[in-house]
Amino acid sequence: MKNEYRFGYDEMLIQIQACVPDSPKGDGLPMTMARAQWISQVFVLCTLGNSLARDKGWRLWGMDAIEYALMRRYSWPLETIREMPIRDRWLALHEELADLQWDEEAQQVWLAKIEPVLPGAPGTDYDVWRSDAPGFQLPQAPGYLVVR
Repeated sequence: MKNEYRFGYDEMLIQIQACVPDSPKGDGLPMTMARAQWISQVFVLCTLGNSLARDKGWRLWGMDAIEYALMRRYSWPLETIREMPIRDRWLALHEELADLQWDEEAQQVWLAKIEPVLPGAPGTDYDVWRSDAPGFQLPQAPGYLVVR
């Protein structure tokens, strides 16, 4: 995958984590869990975007593939898609994404770096989509994530 997409899943995770840095004030466990959940959701959606692009033969990856799929399916303008929460993007495409297989490298990164923080098996368990941390909105920004 690295040769085809010019990045690895470790690098992708680092870029995603950089979008929502830890708060220096220490906002407590609920916000830490909300941050972890958002990072997990973005990682899963980018990984599914890679799988979708591979299956469709698109020369796109990550969130670009997800946004392209949403434009094709619903004819929504890109600005509307980029304003959508990550969970809503997944929900709008859940039928297309349900049977996709993860790349082995993505599974390894998930199991080593994300699973210990927020349990859920890649591609089989939808816990990352079920709910936000109690009483807290997941971060909305960035609405668009470029992973290159």
